[in-house]
Amino acid sequence: MRRYEKQDVNPLEVARQLQADSVLAGTIQRASDRIRVSMNLLRAQDGTSLWAETFDREMNNAFALQDDISLNVLKALNLTVTSQEKNRLITPPTKNAEAFDYYLRGKYYVARENPEDNKTAISMLERAVAIDPSFPAAYAELARAYNIKAFYFTSAAEGRKLTERASVTVDKALSLDPNLAEAHFARGLLLWTHANRFPHEQAIQEYRRALALNPALDDVHRELGLVYSHIGLFDKAWE
Repeated sequence: MRRYEKQDVNPLEVARQLQADSVLAGTIQRASDRIRVSMNLLRAQDGTSLWAETFDREMNNAFALQDDISLNVLKALNLTVTSQEKNRLITPPTKNAEAFDYYLRGKYYVARENPEDNKTAISMLERAVAIDPSFPAAYAELARAYNIKAFYFTSAAEGRKLTERASVTVDKALSLDPNLAEAHFARGLLLWTHANRFPHEQAIQEYRRALALNPALDDVHRELGLVYSHIGLFDKAWE
């Protein structure tokens, strides 16, 4: 969806371009400590509204709002999910709305992978874990940000220090939640990028563990494919 950022586009046209059956369109307005979210789930084929609702909430109820939207969309689409999938939808990664806000901003800047945005990402994510020291997903994302900076955007000496910091940070994430897929992904990245591409077996093991916990993590599929490609397992890489 990121390609449509800052574009004035018709949601139905977006759905057709992406070959999606339906599209969730909406607006978010924020004023002080209140948030208003208006959502409309549209069927791509004919524009029929499958579900629409407007929510007015306080910011400290943002997680309950996310739960309401997720469950209403599931119901409108007649989707069946496992208990594990449902828990992932409605279990907030932190109960602190401010920490979650910094975490989401940090994730956005991590994905941009350039020096200035990486610096911003680290600042945002460090703020998130300072506000909520028991926020495992923020530690995992912070470890990833450190790793990117160490591998791409700094000197070898500084890179070694950042790698050590990333390792401590991902260990913290896993100590808080041993079954956090993103944390296993972060550890796999560290194993792959900072050991002369070895030991690849451990990196593969971490990536596969991440996908077993959450098969929908596209970044992990991509990185696992890259590892397989580098070691010559091209059939597995294609898969």
